[in-house]
Amino acid sequence: MADIASNMTVVRWLRSQAEPLIDLSDEYIYSIMVARCMKDDALTLADVSEKQLDLALADIYYTAATSSVKTGTQGESDGGWTHYVAIKNSVNREGLMRRAKALYDKWGEPFFDMSNPIRMKPLY
Repeated sequence: MADIASNMTVVRWLRSQAEPLIDLSDEYIYSIMVARCMKDDALTLADVSEKQLDLALADIYYTAATSSVKTGTQGESDGGWTHYVAIKNSVNREGLMRRAKALYDKWGEPFFDMSNPIRMKPLY
């Protein structure tokens, strides 16, 4: 059996980790890789450190926790025009934030908790 770590690219692995949570563009995957000093899209899992993979995965968890996940579309049409609106469904944001924080803490990286947003109080 072939060594999976020597054959699977980082791009493919990151996409496989992101797909259940959020759709990410190639450009976003590449930007995570560059931020984590992985500058070649042909890198395999064997070519990078555990720290690089963990922090890239934490970045994906954080992105998924602070974004909405597109689950479908709703459309209407009239007289030749069609309008579609994306239906958004939030994921387990708190769980993803905990997973991201655990990985950032493991490697001493700063974590910006966005789970307690500022709330407006009624004026009247």
